[in-house]
Amino acid sequence: MNTKSMIARIVFRFTLIAVTSILCGSLTNADEAHLASYNDLLRRIEHLESYSAHSGPGAIADTGGCESCGCVQCCCSPTLYAGAEMPWLQVQSSGFAIPAAPLATPNFGQEPSWRIWAGYESCEGLGFRATYWDFEDSAGISPTLGFGLGIDVYTADLELTQRAQFCGFDLLASGGVRIGGLEQSIFAPGFSLVRDFDGAGLTFGVGFERQVGCSPFDIYGKFRGSILFGDTDINVSPPPPGVTVATLNNQTMPIWEMQLGLEYNRKTSYGNLFARAGVEAQVWDVPPVVIGLFDTHIGFFGPTFAIGVER
Repeated sequence: MNTKSMIARIVFRFTLIAVTSILCGSLTNADEAHLASYNDLLRRIEHLESYSAHSGPGAIADTGGCESCGCVQCCCSPTLYAGAEMPWLQVQSSGFAIPAAPLATPNFGQEPSWRIWAGYESCEGLGFRATYWDFEDSAGISPTLGFGLGIDVYTADLELTQRAQFCGFDLLASGGVRIGGLEQSIFAPGFSLVRDFDGAGLTFGVGFERQVGCSPFDIYGKFRGSILFGDTDINVSPPPPGVTVATLNNQTMPIWEMQLGLEYNRKTSYGNLFARAGVEAQVWDVPPVVIGLFDTHIGFFGPTFAIGVER
């Protein structure tokens, strides 16, 4: 074998070794990359399973920048809720006090009433709600003579609701229809004069809740405005009992309501239980009728307490 042939064989062998090494290295790197991708995928799946187990059914990843001291806030599942509330209100009605005749002052005290509500909310925050409230009280102007004033109001609402989150606030807007009424009476032994308004109209409300740190307490507030359109009957008795002596048609009654308070939440196997304590204020713009000491505004003010469940 001559020198050229030996050199050519050596060059060929080195070239073959180099090509083989490059190919083996490429295959090894590809296998390692594939293995790394597979392991990363497993880790991601385990992370999602852990998050889902911690957050409960229907939990989704937080894509809206929703974070605050590690509290779980972002969830998406349909919700049913119901509650009962006891506003302990005092009628704020026009009265007058004369030192020489103290019997002329109506003495409305704090009176409990009941409000109930129930609703449904979809995963996207859209829902509906039904609410009913009734309040009744009376005050003696002259207890010895049996002469006094009475008041009875009620409201029934059916609304669409929409929930949203903004900068740590849980916001709820609502709008729908309201049916309501107001009955005022002046009574004495064997005699009564009653103004009875009943109407229907629109209602709109906004509310907020804001968690206090990572505690189970929320600050909440509500505002609602309603306008009722209806008729007023003037009834007198006797004689004959309960006869309608006049009807005032096409009257308007605006109603304004506010609440502010603190809410406590506790998660249980039955759902999220909550309890509230706050202050409520209402103003009813009464149509002008010469009855009830010429009132054109009637207010209600006092503490309110509520319990409920969300599931």
